[in-house]
This record gives sequence, structure tokens and C-alpha cells, in this order.
Amino acid sequence: MSAAQSSGDELVDRLVAELRGLDLAQNEARILVSLMSNGPCIASDVSRNTGIQRTEVYQTLYSLQSKGIVFSTFEKPQRYYALAVADVFDALVQIKQNALRELSQRKGHCTQLFEEVMASRVSPKAPDRENYQVITGMDAIGVKVMKMVADAKQEVLVLVSEKNLRAFHRMEVVDKLQSLPGNVRLVIKVMGWKDRDYLYKDIVLDSVVKVEKAFACDFVGGSPMPLNMVIVDRSEVIIMPEDTDERKEYGFYASTKSLASTFAILHESIK
Repeated sequence: MSAAQSSGDELVDRLVAELRGLDLAQNEARILVSLMSNGPCIASDVSRNTGIQRTEVYQTLYSLQSKGIVFSTFEKPQRYYALAVADVFDALVQIKQNALRELSQRKGHCTQLFEEVMASRVSPKAPDRENYQVITGMDAIGVKVMKMVADAKQEVLVLVSEKNLRAFHRMEVVDKLQSLPGNVRLVIKVMGWKDRDYLYKDIVLDSVVKVEKAFACDFVGGSPMPLNMVIVDRSEVIIMPEDTDERKEYGFYASTKSLASTFAILHESIK
């Protein structure tokens, strides 16, 4: 494989990853990139270009058509073509915005229903106590981190890999960190940050420290793996072991001061 071809494949992979961040499945993103790269194609050409079985290609093309980013001709056999890349991203962003708007509209209704359910019951309020949770999936982790950061009063300490920094940026966690009040101390440490210019317009670099090596631990069993962490006010902490398999993304949350303070000390010691 030539260097140019290798570089091209890497760029395709990065574009596929960006499209997946807009809620496209892996095969949807691969087929969309193929159509944008090769122009109008029949299904068998799409299958050959992507290595995806033809039956799966037809199903995926139908899904992309339902999103309004792929169209077909009336000729036989049908040829499929994609919108221009800018129009594709505009359409996907609009779909996501519509879904979020609908979800936001349902929030008030669901909240009212819940309050009615609770009002119909008489039960004592549970006392405050230490809380431990296992959170599965990067989106769920992002929601939890956003809530933690929103409640910060004094300090937020973050240790993440470049991969998770990008994930936090996609989920607007970085924006939330950047909007913290001035009296809240923020320290972001990025393990092995190579692509420093990737977010330079979005992150206040004064709050970012580059860490040469990953902080790894084997407390979950097996081989040591890098640990990402977010610590708020030394009273809440979420630890995210970084697995190469994205399907296994999970985090350990604890609202215990002793544990959060211990990880805060570790965070401070990492250079």
C-alpha cells in the first residue's frame, strides 16, 4: 500500500467517525462516504467499493434515503447518489436538532406526570448518602459529567485521553467546562495530546496541561488500561477506564469525599 493510499484511508476513517458522531451507523457512514467519493453508483458497485454485502447495502441505502441525504434515479438498475458534503452535514444536524427539540418539548409533560405520580404516594424522603453507580455508554457518561460540572462550586479536575477529549467536545462537555464561573478552579490534563491544534479555537489552553504518559491502572482486573477521570469539588468523581472496544465504554461514579479526594491527589501528582 502506498503512503498516499494509506493517508487517504486514514482520512476516510476520520470522516466516517465524524459522521457517526451525527448518529449514523457504521455502514451508513461508510456507504455515504463511498457515494460522495465515487458519485452515482448502482448497489453492486456500492457493495464492491465498501465490502458490505449487497443485501445490507440495500437496507442501508433505504435508511439513508429516509434521512433525505441519499437519492436514487428512475433508471434500471437504479443508481444512488448523495448530497454534497456540506448539505449532508446540514441535513444530519437538522435531524438531530429536531429530535432534541421534540425531546425538550416532552420534558415538561413527563415532569408533570412524574410529579402527579409522586403526589399520589406518601413516602418518606430518603436521607442523603454516598452513592455509587456504574454508567454504561459514552453518551450516558457525558450526561453524568454535565450534571456534575453544573453543580461545581469550587473546583473541577479533568484527566482525559485525546480520544475522550474529542468525545467530550462532541457532547458539549468542553463548552460546559469553559463556561464555569471564574471562581471555580478548572484543570484539564490531556494524556498524550498530539493533535493540539484540533480544538485550539474551542478550549482555553491556559486550563489545559499536556501529560506525556497515560495514567494506567489494573484495579478492574486484567491488563492495565488508561483511566480518565472527572473530579468535582473533591466530593464527586467519575472514573472511565479506556478500552479499545467502544462497545465497552463505561464509568464508575462515586459521591464519596474520601474516594474523590484520593483521585484529586492523584490528578495533582500527574505531570
